[in-house]
Amino acid sequence: MGGASMQIAFEIPENVNPPIEFVSQINLGCDDEIRDHVYRIYVTTFLRYGSKEARER
Repeated sequence: MGGASMQIAFEIPENVNPPIEFVSQINLGCDDEIRDHVYRIYVTTFLRYGSKEARER
């Protein structure tokens, strides 16, 4: 993480279906059978929009 890119991640509401290549599903629970702590997260990277690149522009 040298500051040249910006990463963003946030939970996706149940009624939203973004392209699957931007979705990661994580389970923060202790058991794969219990789905109470499963979250769908939108994750992407914006190249050349990090803090270092922003200062150089």
